[in-house]
Amino acid sequence: MKTPPGMTAVSRYFHAKRCGPETVHPPFGASRAYSLVEVLIGGAILAFAVAAASMLAAAILVNQENDGRTLRALNVQEQYAKLYQLGLDHGAITNILPEAVSTANPPGTNGLFFSMNGPGDVNITGAGVMNMATNTMVFHSGSDANGVLRYATNAAILARPSIR
Repeated sequence: MKTPPGMTAVSRYFHAKRCGPETVHPPFGASRAYSLVEVLIGGAILAFAVAAASMLAAAILVNQENDGRTLRALNVQEQYAKLYQLGLDHGAITNILPEAVSTANPPGTNGLFFSMNGPGDVNITGAGVMNMATNTMVFHSGSDANGVLRYATNAAILARPSIR
């Protein structure tokens, strides 16, 4: 027989006689509603959960934007390397690239800055004379909490057969 918890043996007996063994009712005088304090606490917990979810969504969006900037910059540097391997010099490459290549370092929010150290000829056993250079790229990778721009640097060693 199912009876509400907290009942004495005598009240269980009368409960079973009055309701039968199949029916379960709350004890007499039990409240079926929530108090105002319980509702306010539940609302506050819900408000904290919504605020945390919105802050998480904003952080994810900022990270995706920063990752997109980094991916774009690395893609342009790879294009720079391919054009270098085809035999173009630094000036011609920066004019051909589709992205805004800046002459100032740091480049600003949408630009990229490239610098080239070399080229120099290196004799590699089995491969012959290779023309090698170091390409360094500076790009805007995001902003900190105060709105100050952050920059990242990536260097790549480029090699091409010496044609001169």
